[in-house]
Amino acid sequence: MFQQFGPIESVELCERPGESKSSSSNLSKLFRPPEKYCFRVGYVVFKKASSVTAVKCHPQSSPLIVSTKERPVKTGIDKWIEQYTQSVIPGQTLQTAVDDFMNEFDRQKKEEECLKVAEEVEEEEQEKEDEEGWVKVKKGIRGVKARPHSQTANEKTLRKEKAKSERKELVNFYSWQHRNTQKEHLAELRKKFEEDKQKIALLRAQRKFKPY
Repeated sequence: MFQQFGPIESVELCERPGESKSSSSNLSKLFRPPEKYCFRVGYVVFKKASSVTAVKCHPQSSPLIVSTKERPVKTGIDKWIEQYTQSVIPGQTLQTAVDDFMNEFDRQKKEEECLKVAEEVEEEEQEKEDEEGWVKVKKGIRGVKARPHSQTANEKTLRKEKAKSERKELVNFYSWQHRNTQKEHLAELRKKFEEDKQKIALLRAQRKFKPY
């Protein structure tokens, strides 16, 4: 009916004049509440502004025909039969809609679980103690650390301090042992050098001495 004025972008029907309250839900129409059967207000959106001007200039003496032979509008019992036929949902169509809904639901739940796990891991990382027993505070000034005051935290700190002290003593012992080993090795090298030196001197003396 309105295509004679220009290309149409969309047509929207509302229960009362005003802003559109169309739902942006991706749910299938099978899961939406049924629409009310009542008089409605129609909004026709044209692609070009010139189409609106053409509609305004259309003479009122030439009415726009809604139902034509080419595109008849069903009324009465024919309309009721069509509405009833459309209300009967085929089993395969319903199954497809249910599967799509459950797949989307599972995807959203999986995203929520992944996000929750990521938040928990981040909290654990923020609350994890370092080598000295300090814990980062999640709230408050960024980067500030606080000393834990619980009995468990104190015992854990003492164990870490003890282990650190033992490691330090062990490293010191290994360093002392390594220095002693080096000294002994140098002493053996000097001793061997002196022995070799004496042997060389003895060989030289034997070559020079010729009694015959």
